[in-house]
Amino acid sequence: MDSFALLLFPELRRLSRGERAQALRRAHVVPFDPLELLGIAAALIVTALFVRHGLEGWLGAGWARLLAAIAVGALTTGPFLIRRTRRGLRMALANTPARNA
Repeated sequence: MDSFALLLFPELRRLSRGERAQALRRAHVVPFDPLELLGIAAALIVTALFVRHGLEGWLGAGWARLLAAIAVGALTTGPFLIRRTRRGLRMALANTPARNA
């Protein structure tokens, strides 16, 4: 998990292992900006349209369609959630001195 978080959020490399979880919690408190909110709304609309019309002939109703909706929703909204977290980390780390991991 730690290496995946470092891949998504390279800003965490400035902190020791023990401080990374706390920094991520502080970053998640940052509110979404208008671009992120619009992007998430558009991503959810695209997901709904894709699952409703794009997969209509491929998947029947039920669990397969639900799993496809979850996967497509995560792929389309994820970049906006990552963007907000990275922005929050930059704000939280603006005055934090650099340390070795």
